[in-house]
Amino acid sequence: MRSTAKMTIEQSIKINKFVPRKPNYKDEQFYYAGIWWNVSSMLEYIEAKGLQPREYAMVQLRTANDLVEVDHEYALTTDLSKPGIIIQLTREHSLMVDGHHRLYRAIVESRSTYPAYYLSLDEQIHFITDRDGLNRLNSFRKLSGQPFNNGEREDLRWNRYN
Repeated sequence: MRSTAKMTIEQSIKINKFVPRKPNYKDEQFYYAGIWWNVSSMLEYIEAKGLQPREYAMVQLRTANDLVEVDHEYALTTDLSKPGIIIQLTREHSLMVDGHHRLYRAIVESRSTYPAYYLSLDEQIHFITDRDGLNRLNSFRKLSGQPFNNGEREDLRWNRYN
């Protein structure tokens, strides 16, 4: 008989199996190029691991807001002490998935740096909400010359216990 217990984020990452982070109606999500990430689960993971944010030069991040539509009025009311989240898409490309409004405010206030947590490719894949998203991420990696190898693909197989 199969167990129906859901794996924790820690368990999922520890054994390196792909377990989709299906959101509930309250979860914050981020969408890019056909991939949905569960940002609320990322924040839980960051807190549980005690990760510390890095300071990024604004020059590195200015183009992050080109991908999303920012409510400028709301952005000016955001808390700049709350770090954003940047994830690794490929060896050469990263993506901001949380903190666009705060980044906009930092730009308006001419800040030189902005704090953000960084999740590696190995970490961020565990917050993709479905199998199609994982396949799209693999397509990005193929385009950049870094497709999942057969061992990685096997490690990321669909977990039937979720």
